[in-house]
Amino acid sequence: MRIVSFLSTSFFSILLLASVVTADEGMWPLYDLDKIDFGSLQDRGLVLSPNQIIDSDGGGIASAVVRLGATASFVSAKGLIITNHHVAFGAVQKQSSLENNLIEFGFYAGSNAEEIPAIGYHAYVTLSSEDVTDQIRSKVSDKLDGKARYRATEKAIKELIKKSEKGRDVKCSVSKMFGGSKYVLYTNMDIKDIRIVYIPPDMIGA
Repeated sequence: MRIVSFLSTSFFSILLLASVVTADEGMWPLYDLDKIDFGSLQDRGLVLSPNQIIDSDGGGIASAVVRLGATASFVSAKGLIITNHHVAFGAVQKQSSLENNLIEFGFYAGSNAEEIPAIGYHAYVTLSSEDVTDQIRSKVSDKLDGKARYRATEKAIKELIKKSEKGRDVKCSVSKMFGGSKYVLYTNMDIKDIRIVYIPPDMIGA
């Protein structure tokens, strides 16, 4: 892995990085990790158990994953987050000027007070995921097809999101999995105060 940039929040701080992950054959959402042959992965060097990766009762390294326009991760208990250079590019661009070109020359905050806002950025931390396939399908008649079916499905999704967010300071979304054969409701903490801690000069970040 190579560090390419950092961001931060008021009590969460952000740190930006690039990494490459090679997956085994197939796509495995976190909630399906129990279907993976962990024995074969441990034979190849994996030392973590499924519960150490994701735990339905909270915890596991998956809980460090953050959505910040793209994937990011917590790397400290004080909220420092790391993500790819290009993910933070827009935030740095908005804070740059001809006289102070942070994109070209980079930026480093030596203290919390020197951090600058990442304008327009939110960080989303997944609190829970739930299979809502039956709830969505129950709202869509089998007699519908084409555009009518699409509209009924979208309406059901929007109603579920509205109901799930009501009275709570969370951001919910529904993902269509495997071509719409499965629907998953994600409930996320929405962190709005995001700040830039470090980003390297463009020659290094690029």
